[in-house]
Amino acid sequence: MMEALKALKSRLQMIAPVEELKHANTFIEIDPDDHSIKITLQNNPRKEVGVNGTQVDMLGAMWRELIAYLNRQFPCEENRMAIHNIDLALDWQRKRTIDRTERGVEGYNSA
Repeated sequence: MMEALKALKSRLQMIAPVEELKHANTFIEIDPDDHSIKITLQNNPRKEVGVNGTQVDMLGAMWRELIAYLNRQFPCEENRMAIHNIDLALDWQRKRTIDRTERGVEGYNSA
């Protein structure tokens, strides 16, 4: 797993959703030697309190990257299906963000 975390750390800026790029290394600390990832999640809406953590979408992107790394080492149908379904979940989250942005509620504590 240490190699997977090293790969994730080196690709963090590449896998981050566009809106997370400038925050990825600030709120996510990957320590391959300690086999650990420390993540500070956003607390309350950004337009109300500012940026104080990473968005939950980044967790999905990181999870996908780790499984993709393992799949390159040990390819199997289960890994491919997991990657496919994580991609679907991330697509639905992007759709949600687009919808909220169009309605003017993205970044606020409202539905």
